[in-house]
Amino acid sequence: MRHQGSRPARAPRRMPALLMARAPSLLYASAFNRRFEGQSSAIMRAPPALRSPISTERIFGDRAARFRHLTFPRLGARIEQIAPPWFLIGAWVDDEPAGLMMAGPGVTAADMLLKSVSVAPSFRRRGIGRHLLQELETEARARKVSRIAARFVPTMKLAEAFVSLTSHLKWERPRTVSLNLTGEAGLMAQSGGEWPGVKTWLSDPGEFTFEPWRPLTVADEEAMARLRAQSAFRSYLEFTGFAAAIDPACSLHIRRSGALLGWIAATPFQGAMVARYGNRIGRHYRSAYVDESLWRSAALIAGYYHAFSRQGETYGNDSIATYFTDFPGQMALTRRRFASMALSMEEIREVAKTLQPG
Repeated sequence: MRHQGSRPARAPRRMPALLMARAPSLLYASAFNRRFEGQSSAIMRAPPALRSPISTERIFGDRAARFRHLTFPRLGARIEQIAPPWFLIGAWVDDEPAGLMMAGPGVTAADMLLKSVSVAPSFRRRGIGRHLLQELETEARARKVSRIAARFVPTMKLAEAFVSLTSHLKWERPRTVSLNLTGEAGLMAQSGGEWPGVKTWLSDPGEFTFEPWRPLTVADEEAMARLRAQSAFRSYLEFTGFAAAIDPACSLHIRRSGALLGWIAATPFQGAMVARYGNRIGRHYRSAYVDESLWRSAALIAGYYHAFSRQGETYGNDSIATYFTDFPGQMALTRRRFASMALSMEEIREVAKTLQPG
């Protein structure tokens, strides 16, 4: 669940190498040979010497297309279209593409996000991954960026090797920054409804209602502007960019005497997420928020109870629901309340480096 305020709550696709980035996106890295798995010290050994020096450059358009095979399919299919603020750096040995890195804006103007890093199989264990990360630091300093970050799923292959590399380059130790949880809608509703604080909301909601999603009125837009201005509201909670995909069957508005105080917005699963769960119907709870005055009231948990219940009624209790959270209190509640019944719960970890001036 992407949300703020109260509690509850994607299971990233298993790639052939390392994924990373912030909650919507994780970085892909295939820079390290698979035989390094379980051998974190191997990345530290001196790489065999190359017969020719490594050269790097910013690449785009047709030149970037030569590196298409070095990244994950979705990016490779449109690599010629990558444009600012995102950028690509290619590593060459002679005239052969040897490595590729993609990076772009982070959460703030002072941050840079490492999105993808990869090395051609014939050039692995030659120090090219390290060379690309050093080039990233150079680029970040030129852009007056003070921090570089990358996010990854620790269960993915080669995560340990990537962490070892970043540690060697004096990046910070990994830390858990968010959780992705996936479960069956019926069980998730049952678990949420058993929480004592939610039972109170269900038995006596007072002036509060959990109404099916509908187009916003002028008064709702004014309420939205006030909610967006709250200090904890984050840009990724904004749902206007995917409003057309929101499923009204299990999305809702949280209201008090008709006034909009929050929402839960879900969209259909797509692509790999559908196949991963046996083609069962699934909903991704992409955004949820409640007025900060209700954060300790369990209002959002009650909202999730209604959303999961309605999903179960519409698509079956065994339909799949997934959500994301990156607020510490919500992560703790997710582990405590939903982990035992989840089909999967994955941590997203972050490694970062703060750049010193100069």
